[in-house]
Amino acid sequence: MKTLAYTIEPSGEALAINCSNNQGINSADLADLLRFLYYGEACNYLNICWDLDSTIVPLLRLLGKERCIKLHKTNKCFYRPYSIFYIPAKLLSVKTVFSKDKANYYDISQYFPDREPPKGVEGVARLGEELLEALDKMGLQPNKLTSPVAIWEQQVMNHLSLPTAWDMPKEAAEYAWRCSGKLWIEAYQIGYWK
Repeated sequence: MKTLAYTIEPSGEALAINCSNNQGINSADLADLLRFLYYGEACNYLNICWDLDSTIVPLLRLLGKERCIKLHKTNKCFYRPYSIFYIPAKLLSVKTVFSKDKANYYDISQYFPDREPPKGVEGVARLGEELLEALDKMGLQPNKLTSPVAIWEQQVMNHLSLPTAWDMPKEAAEYAWRCSGKLWIEAYQIGYWK
């Protein structure tokens, strides 16, 4: 999967969203900005930002205090017809309420903890490509970048056939239950005996 890098910066009274595919928007209307983030190529790519929290602060200001409080408490809010889901420092997801498609935006600074912030959208795009190349060398082709653990779970753990409690033979489960601890009030003899 390919990446698209994004930056969001104040531009006078408006916000400028720049994308590494040379597209962008400059608007003060939140509906226009969310439309840009949702439509187009965004649903087919791994969309990345350097520091997601500071990248989306200008966008969150346009949501208003009430929606921001709801987003903080429940990780979800609505701005008709859009649904916004947010996990701080990990993921911003924008979708319409009448579609299953969604555009996810990931924070890649978690993969480069010792790096200085890149310059502009091109620098973010280069780091995104570098990240995907490193993951490819490890045999991992993720379709989400929420966290390193999420990549490992999706690419490795979900493909393992690990036994569960349901795989245990019935007789072994019976013996395990008999060996389980009892409540302290069920102790019939207390003390030390020879």
